[in-house]
Amino acid sequence: MKWSANLGFLWQSLELPSSIEQAAKAGFNAVEFHWPYQYSSELIAETLSKHQIELVSLNTPPGRLNQGEFGLLAHSSQELARSSLDQAIAYAQVTHCKQIHLMPGKFQDEQALARFEANIRTALEVTEGSELTFLIEPLNSFDVDGYLLGSGTLAVDIIKRIDDERLKLMFDGYHIQKIHGNLCHWFSQWSPYIGHVQIASVPKRTEPNQGEVDYRYLIDHMLREGYEGYVGLEYKPTIEDDASVKCRHALEP
Repeated sequence: MKWSANLGFLWQSLELPSSIEQAAKAGFNAVEFHWPYQYSSELIAETLSKHQIELVSLNTPPGRLNQGEFGLLAHSSQELARSSLDQAIAYAQVTHCKQIHLMPGKFQDEQALARFEANIRTALEVTEGSELTFLIEPLNSFDVDGYLLGSGTLAVDIIKRIDDERLKLMFDGYHIQKIHGNLCHWFSQWSPYIGHVQIASVPKRTEPNQGEVDYRYLIDHMLREGYEGYVGLEYKPTIEDDASVKCRHALEP
């Protein structure tokens, strides 16, 4: 299995360049980010290259987290939405990031979904001819109340409507379990649309070898379904990070 260290949660006490270095020392050859925008893209690109680390994914800017925002791509201000998109694309191009997670935010008005879909189409149009892939991810309402994408079925419906091979589903086992349950069933149903996988224990979002989900079983199922992408360790460590990430070895089929 190909593992990616999610540096939004892992090695949080370090500056991002140092956390990339620690991920490399821990045996990872890939990382993923939440919002790296406080660091220059040139610095991060240089750090990734130095440690021979691939950047698998990053998120579009969340907006004002301290005011409850969690994504801007369904915002009623097209200027804010487009600025968020452009910033992520520019950062991904410099850092050679493979995938961008498009975050719609907590918008529930009648036109929110249409605005989000229009911005997805814009993302695909302005990067036409590139290998950059875009991800959309359903988030559970217990953690992110009011998020526009609250179910996997809605996310897959959007992917089907837009019908572009560069738009994929982010299958986060933590969120899908809390929304739908029955992870193996849904992975099989949505397998043609899945571009990236993330895991964490349920219900506490800690090391994925804990909790109610048998991720070793799920990963074996994913491999039998033909999944060849990365699995992102997007969880909150309960012990020192270097020791915590060794949990991935227990999940290998």
